[in-house]
Amino acid sequence: MTLDEMIVSLDSIKGQEAQLMDYTITSYSSNEITKVRAYAFYSCSKLTSIDLPSATSVGVGAFSGCSILENVNIPNTTSLGGSAFSGCSKLTSVSFPNVQSTGSSTFYNCQSLSSIDLPVVTSFNDSAFENCKALVEVDFPMAKSFVFSTFKNCTALRKVSLPSAGSFSTGVFSGCTSLTDIYIPNVKSIGSSFGNCSSLARIDLPSVTSLSNASFSGCTALETMILRKELESGVVSVPSNLTGTKIAAGEGYFYVPRSMYDRYMSNTSWAKYSAQIRIIEDYPDICDPQPAEGG
Repeated sequence: MTLDEMIVSLDSIKGQEAQLMDYTITSYSSNEITKVRAYAFYSCSKLTSIDLPSATSVGVGAFSGCSILENVNIPNTTSLGGSAFSGCSKLTSVSFPNVQSTGSSTFYNCQSLSSIDLPVVTSFNDSAFENCKALVEVDFPMAKSFVFSTFKNCTALRKVSLPSAGSFSTGVFSGCTSLTDIYIPNVKSIGSSFGNCSSLARIDLPSVTSLSNASFSGCTALETMILRKELESGVVSVPSNLTGTKIAAGEGYFYVPRSMYDRYMSNTSWAKYSAQIRIIEDYPDICDPQPAEGG
């Protein structure tokens, strides 16, 4: 049975769901397939190109381990299952204009991936881009939620635009050693999101109200933290861990609004940093809001 015959047979039985498991194919194109089943092309080590313009979903592990896959055209899919492209080490760019959410480890260990277009995605599951070491820039205008290790060990990542992000969980940017500057305008809370970002020198947090769970351990270059939120009462809590930072060494500063300055200075939890608290309005060059673009 040929590959096309096998797909037709499966389509007639399973409603146009492809489950291939043919390790010899080098490319595949079909206008008939509407759903790519879980592990459909798993470890097809000779596959270089896939063209499925009618597919509206991609299942778990569908292309996982396709180690030389370079060209992907699935423009109408609205969902990507967990590990859908994990280990596709030759994949350099992807565009999914209709995808709104991804599963865990969707692009895990895609070490050549440098360009991503996901304009309407609203959430990422854990480790979505972990170990994507060629990824330099991310721009997800609609994404609100980032959970465990989303960009962990993306060692080339330098530019981040996440204007709709509301929260970061543990390890989201852990090990992003090229990230120097980040501006996240709408995030209200962050966990231990930036561990070992050794080049991160400046972080601007306009909406953050609490840093009680925030660890910046290993951010050895961190010298500027801007806390813009004007609270009705109290102050933004002190970060839980600044071990190894320039701030912890007394060589960096926190910048707060003039209206909040006295509160920070009189707050006992901030007492150890009182000599390092500055007023935003007095340092326009340092505190001018700007998207992070790296050094």
